[in-house]
Amino acid sequence: MVSTLGKNISVSRINRLLRPLRNKCANLASLASSSSSNASLVTYGSRSATGTPDEHPPLALLLSPKALASRAHLDHHSLENLELSRRVYAVLDTFKNVLQAHFGSESVGKEVKIMSLTDICAAVVGESIQDDIELSLYEDRDESYDVDEDAEMAIMNECYEAVSEQYRGWTLVSHALSIVMKNCPHQPTLVSCLLDMSLSYNLPRESKIILRALLATAICAGRPSASRPICHPAHSSYLRELCIKWTSSNLSKDQGSHQPSHYTETGFVTILVDVLVEMGSADVWNSRAVSRLGRHMQATDFPAFVQLLCGLAEVISRQSRRKRMKRKRGKVPDGEFEAENIQLCDRLSRWTTGLHSRVVLLDLDDDLLLPAQHDEFASIVDYLVTSRALGIHLCDDDAHSESPFREVQDVLACLATQCLASPHLGSRSAHDVEELVSLLKDAHPVTSTYDDLVIATFAPEEPAGSPARPVDRSLLGAMRSLRRYASALHEHDLRALEASFWACALRHFERDVSVSSAAGGRENERIRYELMDEVNTAERRFYGSRSSRHGSSSNESEDTGEELEGSEWEWEDLFGCWVRKSPPAKQREMAPNVRPQTRLSMGSQPLRAPALIRTTSASAPPRTAVARRSVPVKSTSSLKPVSRTSTSTSTSATISISSDSSTHSRSLSPDTEVSLDEDEDEEDEDDSYEDFDEILAPKKPRREWNFRTLVADAQKNVINLREEKAAERAAAARRAASQTWNLGRGVGRDKMRRQSAQNMPEEPSSDDVLDLLA
Repeated sequence: MVSTLGKNISVSRINRLLRPLRNKCANLASLASSSSSNASLVTYGSRSATGTPDEHPPLALLLSPKALASRAHLDHHSLENLELSRRVYAVLDTFKNVLQAHFGSESVGKEVKIMSLTDICAAVVGESIQDDIELSLYEDRDESYDVDEDAEMAIMNECYEAVSEQYRGWTLVSHALSIVMKNCPHQPTLVSCLLDMSLSYNLPRESKIILRALLATAICAGRPSASRPICHPAHSSYLRELCIKWTSSNLSKDQGSHQPSHYTETGFVTILVDVLVEMGSADVWNSRAVSRLGRHMQATDFPAFVQLLCGLAEVISRQSRRKRMKRKRGKVPDGEFEAENIQLCDRLSRWTTGLHSRVVLLDLDDDLLLPAQHDEFASIVDYLVTSRALGIHLCDDDAHSESPFREVQDVLACLATQCLASPHLGSRSAHDVEELVSLLKDAHPVTSTYDDLVIATFAPEEPAGSPARPVDRSLLGAMRSLRRYASALHEHDLRALEASFWACALRHFERDVSVSSAAGGRENERIRYELMDEVNTAERRFYGSRSSRHGSSSNESEDTGEELEGSEWEWEDLFGCWVRKSPPAKQREMAPNVRPQTRLSMGSQPLRAPALIRTTSASAPPRTAVARRSVPVKSTSSLKPVSRTSTSTSTSATISISSDSSTHSRSLSPDTEVSLDEDEDEEDEDDSYEDFDEILAPKKPRREWNFRTLVADAQKNVINLREEKAAERAAAARRAASQTWNLGRGVGRDKMRRQSAQNMPEEPSSDDVLDLLA
């Protein structure tokens, strides 16, 4: 039915209706300003608030003036609120007169289902009349201007005369509402009664404006030091009751009409989320009122509940951006700011965890989903796509394993994995699938990433609905679900997440499931071996890959925060885990005809080989040692390969070295070092060594280690640092003596030798450390 109301409303009648409305609004505004100036400051502990200690709940409705007058002698609150109630209900009565002038009665307003385009335009004109008056008369004046009523009436009459008579009713209603909302304080009783009137006359556009104002009044604190009205213990069910009031005006549902309704849970949550994102705080999001509304939406309108999660994700994203901006400016976020972030992340992680059971319930129905169930799955995927766009899936820099920031990342990874493995993913677009995969690739998995998903798989909850097939609670059913999730990760080449998933499943089974399971010991052992095989396969697939970036969302260099290019992993039997191989030494690029050199020898220090002789496997290539030029050598020394049998368990690793190469070993005897002439030591200052590290560059192949071979290697490579230090002191003493003889003969050689020996730094010996392995 298209509206044809308000044909006979003249401009003079409009003036007679609006003049008392302005006067009543001005009286209410003056009372509110005087009461706020006389408010006392009450302090509770370390928190200050404005008001009285025994005041009523902030969102409680005032009784009518007649009811309060009858209770004035019984309750002093009734006497205090009597004048406020009179002025509030006076404004409501004048606004109701405006509605009756347009509609005549409530039943006529309920018959209007759809507003015509001209009605909508007329309502928009009425909403902007008050703004046009202020811009035309008071734009260039200060705040203390005098109201020119005659000029205001002239502009208003001009606007109404420009509107056709049959559409002036919608202009009048919208204009009257704008006067009340701009001139009157948003007292909860006033705004709540205005909402009741708009719902009773079926005014969807005006109802949304009033609902937003009412939610802003309930959520926003009147003063910075005051608490939020919605957080009061008496209003724990306020939002749920308000939502029920909103949806009870759904006329199309009551009358069986197929026309879309304006009063739905989704419409209510849309307005609520806008207000929460704009004005809400962590206290509001964690209040009982919001928590109960979330449970109500989860049971009645699941897409509306997911929309509430999207609003919370947007708030967390804004908080993260504020935190990064503070760090860029050199400011450290205070403790209150960090506490708010933790509360918001904790609320989001708990709500997101509740989506896991809904995805499991949808998967049980296979291809028998109803349109409403398809909408539920689509809303979950949209929530994940929105989360990635907002960046909340990225873990905070300083988040530890038990941080709420890590919990948010983990629950999002679990939910995205469920959606990837769902048989209903084919109904979504390719872009949504790519967004889910990108969300998982951005994750930084740890061994506890899939705890929630694994726990829910081994101990599924009983669904509230009636799925097509019952939940399989056996271990075999859990293994089938685990393999389905792992196959989805493997299909999209998410190797790091696959390894983390199976490792988490094995740990949970060994720690909790195998202890409390009703299955027999053989069944538990068989499942355990299957999980161990899956873990080994996933780790070999991830760590054994030669490319650390290929298809992996994990950051292999998690400790350093950077990805190592070309790094490889190998299995170490000694420790029973995968370790990163040492990168092979790279040859330095040199110009042609240039011989590689190292640092010159210091003073007359004797020659020492720069590398230790180590045991290698039989397959290792022979290493060649280059002799020093200053020492006469008969032939070039070489290191022969090590011969070791595979069945030997003792110190069978031996090194065969030629007799001429004994002068190039690390453990030279002190006598040999001292016997070098000082003249030869001076010539050594102009000589250079070959870079042994570059010559001995071939990478060691993998070998089998055990404890006895390690002990044998330690005994073979033992170094006596005391003898070397003694030789160094003797050489330093000779140099000091020769310098003393040339510079000053008055100083005794023995005295200088003792002084130089005292000046030699004492270094700790490594004999005691190496003897631990003997």
